[in-house]
Amino acid sequence: MAIIKPSQKTGFSLLELAIALVVLGGIIFSYLLFFDAKNSQTRMIATQTKLEKIEKALRLYYRTNGDLPCPADGSVAESDAAFGTADCAGSGTGFVNITADYDSDASNETIRIGALPTRDLLLPDDYAIDGWNSRFTYAIDSDFTNGSWGGGGGTQYGSIKIVDNSGNTISDPTTAGLGGAVFVVISYGENKVGAWLRQGGTTRIKKTGSTSVHEDSNAEVQTNGTHDTWDNIFNDDFINDGEVAASYFDDIILWNSREMIDYDPALYD
Repeated sequence: MAIIKPSQKTGFSLLELAIALVVLGGIIFSYLLFFDAKNSQTRMIATQTKLEKIEKALRLYYRTNGDLPCPADGSVAESDAAFGTADCAGSGTGFVNITADYDSDASNETIRIGALPTRDLLLPDDYAIDGWNSRFTYAIDSDFTNGSWGGGGGTQYGSIKIVDNSGNTISDPTTAGLGGAVFVVISYGENKVGAWLRQGGTTRIKKTGSTSVHEDSNAEVQTNGTHDTWDNIFNDDFINDGEVAASYFDDIILWNSREMIDYDPALYD
C-alpha cells in the first residue's frame, strides 16, 4: 500500500507573492483613480451649484436695490466682521481697483476686484467658498454699483471683456449693443492659483510652476502670491485638465452682461 506523504509546501512561492502583490496593487490603484475622479466631480458640482445660487442672489439684489454690490475684502478671515461685506472704498491686499477707458468712450471706467460680498447678498458665509475650499473672486464694473446703473446717463454697458481660450471675444465693451460683462465671479478650480485663502491673509494662492496664459489672465498672481498687473480681460472656456501646462485650464466662470441682467427675466426664477 502506497504511503502518501504530506506536502512539504507550507506557503506561497516568491513568484506567487509577486503576482498577488501586482494584482492587489492594480486594484488599489484603480480604486484611487475612481475615488479621485469622484471627489473631483463632487467638488465641481458643489461649485456650480453655488454659482447658480450666487447668480440668482446678484440678480435679486439688483431688482431690490437697482445696482450691484461692491466686492468684499479678500484678506480677512471668516471670523472678521468685514468678511463678506461689500466695501466700495476698499483698498489694500484684499482688493484690486483698475481704471482705464475700457469701452473707448473717451472716459475712464473702474473695475473693482475682491471677494464675494455674501452678507450683502444674504447668502451664508460658506457661499464665499468654492468646492476646493478657496474663495470665489468677484469683479464688478463700478458704474453698476453704489446707486448707479450704467454710469451717470444710465446708458453704459459693462467694461469687462470675456474671451475664450482661442482668443475669440464673447463679450466686448467696445461693441455697441453687445457690451462687456458687468460682473464676473471666478472659482480658480482644483489648482486654486489666484484665489484668496479661506482663512484670509495678505497674499493669494501663488503659482508653483508654469501655468497656461489663460489661467494667468484670470489669476493675475505672482510666484510670491502678490498681485500681478490686472486688466479687464477674463477667460471663460471648457475645463482642460490635461497634462500639457500650456493648455491647462480649470477655472469656472460666472458672468453677466447688462443685457442679460436687464432683459432676461427667466433667469430670475
